[in-house]
Amino acid sequence: MSNTHVGLIGIVVKNRECTASKVNQILSDHAAIIVGRMGVPYDTRNVSFISLMIDANEDQIKSFEKDLQEIKGISVSSNMVEIPKECGCMR
Repeated sequence: MSNTHVGLIGIVVKNRECTASKVNQILSDHAAIIVGRMGVPYDTRNVSFISLMIDANEDQIKSFEKDLQEIKGISVSSNMVEIPKECGCMR
């Protein structure tokens, strides 16, 4: 049985007027792996911050990050922890 990863992906969206629709489309395309999302616009600096909690396998994570990084003006950072499908009781 394959393991999945849970973790956080942080996205900084610069010049959001030009990139928001592309980012939102990618988030929709990968919605099945997104457990939670919080977005905070910072109007003074014309940037937005998006924090995502995801649950996915390595291939899904790589595909998601690749799609986001192809957009000019996007910075992506992630922190993942591997979780076995049947992890049992941790001691």
